Amino acid sequence: MKPVHSVNYHKALITQKIPSEIHIYANGKHGWGYNKRPFAQRAEMMRDLENWLETL
Repeated sequence: MKPVHSVNYHKALITQKIPSEIHIYANGKHGWGYNKRPFAQRAEMMRDLENWLETL
């Protein structure tokens, strides 16, 4: 599955000068769930999530 809609949304935010980041991982599915079997980039995704939460 290609993240076309997410990429387009990200581009639209940037065009409007709204701060935005996009993280696209090689594996995993939408709604992977915190307690489900981890995917290869889980540790990287969790670091990205923690960094984002710390900025709130």
